[in-house]
Amino acid sequence: MTNNIKRLSRGFTIIEVMIVLVIAGLILVIVFLAIPQLQRTQRDNARQSAVVRLKSEMETYASNNQGLYPFGPGFSVDCSGGSYTVGNWNDFYCRYIDGEVDLQDPTGVPIITSNPNPGDCNDVDGCVRGYGTFGLPSSAGRTAVIYGAKCVGENIEASGTAVPASKKFAIVIGLDRDNTRYCVDSG
Repeated sequence: MTNNIKRLSRGFTIIEVMIVLVIAGLILVIVFLAIPQLQRTQRDNARQSAVVRLKSEMETYASNNQGLYPFGPGFSVDCSGGSYTVGNWNDFYCRYIDGEVDLQDPTGVPIITSNPNPGDCNDVDGCVRGYGTFGLPSSAGRTAVIYGAKCVGENIEASGTAVPASKKFAIVIGLDRDNTRYCVDSG
């Protein structure tokens, strides 16, 4: 008789097993929902930091070159030339970015290149152009440097003149978060 009582008291009831399974399921759901959101937030933070760093490098370039920002003509893919015209993009990129600063999107794509697209900024890996009618980056990691512009929230509006000698500029990058953008300007 005592053996039967001892045998019945061992193990878990079906309710206890169900409670453990429900708790484990809730933990898994929370983890699988939280991790992707955390990853998106980290990628967006890295993109924002890269854009702020790019702005800082552009300000440093201007202060070292009598106030000239690198919006002049001179886009190329080769930084081996050694001598570039002050005030053009190649001079800035080759002296301040190439091999000096890591300005990559968290996905590994550079947020700006030595040969940025001067046309529509909607879906290119980087563009540098004057303010005008064109699309802004719509995809995460896409970047636009717009001279003659300032930030208004995540968008831009005209500020100063849209000529290469402009001292006003905005840098816009697409984010993961609900297809929004982050904008920083020269102030």
